[in-house]
Amino acid sequence: MKRIYVLLFAAALGASVLSCKEKTPSEKAKDHLEDAGDNIKDAADDAGDATEKEAKKLKKKVE
Repeated sequence: MKRIYVLLFAAALGASVLSCKEKTPSEKAKDHLEDAGDNIKDAADDAGDATEKEAKKLKKKVE
């Protein structure tokens, strides 16, 4: 009975290891483009926040 469990475990482990495949170059490029898009979005958000902060400072000086 134990032998069956060992064989089933080995089969499941082997299947999980063999099912993993390396990413293709196009998948890697897609990941890099998504990361770049996220970085651009974050930078734009930061720039918007800085602009808003400076606008508030200027408004206080004008008043």
